[in-house]
Order: sequence, then C-alpha cells, then structure tokens
Amino acid sequence: EVHEFPRASTRMPDDDERNAMFSSSAQPSPQGLYDGRHEHDACGVAFVATLINYLDRQVLSVVVTVPEFKAAVPLTEETYGYVTAAFMLAYAVMNGLSGPFIDRVGTRIGYAACMLWWSLAGILHVFARGALSLGIFRFLLGAGEAGNWPAAAKLVGEWFPPKERALASGIFN
Repeated sequence: EVHEFPRASTRMPDDDERNAMFSSSAQPSPQGLYDGRHEHDACGVAFVATLINYLDRQVLSVVVTVPEFKAAVPLTEETYGYVTAAFMLAYAVMNGLSGPFIDRVGTRIGYAACMLWWSLAGILHVFARGALSLGIFRFLLGAGEAGNWPAAAKLVGEWFPPKERALASGIFN
C-alpha cells in the first residue's frame, strides 16, 4: 500500500501570522499595553527623553566656550578630551548593562531609573570645579544616558504592533 504524505502548503504566512509565530510581544499584555490608545503617548515620552538625552550630551561643547565656565572650570584641550572620554567610556560600558537591567525591572521602572540617574548626574555638573569633578559627573551622565536606547526600544516593542514599530523607533530616535 502506498501512503501519500500531505502536501506542504506553498502559501507563505502573512505579516500578522509571522509576527504571531516569532514575537512574544505581539499579544496584548495584562497591563493594557498595545491597546491602541496610549502608544503615541509612550512614543512621545521616548522622543522627549531622547531629545533631552542628546541635548545633555552636546551642551558641554557649547558651555566650554562661555567665559564664566572657563573661569570656574579651567580645561585644556587635553583635559577636555579626558572629560569627553569619561562620558563615552561610561556610555559604552553601561549600554551593554542597562539592557539586562531594564529587562529585569521592567520598562517603566527601568526607564524611569535611567532618567532619574541622568537627571541627577546633570544637576551635579553645577558643582564641578575642575577637570576631575567634571569628568566624574560626565561619567555618571554617560552611565545614566546609556539606558535610554534599550528602554525606548523595549517600550516600542511592548507598546506598538509589529507593523508600526519601525516608524515608532524612527520617531523616538
């Protein structure tokens, strides 16, 4: 007796079927995320946070030209390089560590903690009196700001349907 195997379908799954197969965040969560009502608010928060994040990192390059700042925090080109390197070092290291932190504590708490961290680090800049203290405060700022991208990316994954995630990522970034 000859047994015939059922023929495999040649139909490819559409985007919704594919996303349902491969994306755990394609389903609504019990907290009401992905409900079609608050995604744009969440994207707005990520946009504003990212805007502040980018401004915080660029403001030093403008402030160092102000005579009052030069008098309060004397920097040579070499020490300015060390200060900016401190920020970048912290950002690079913490970028890899902030993602697992946000996964562990959740997007809301993790994003809020990163925002609080970089806000307090930004405030500390007022107390800088030399290259060392400014470098320490820039290091702390970089450590906090590093969590912005992982948190915003996770926010988009949780709050937006798969077909809208690329647009939302483009808006916040």
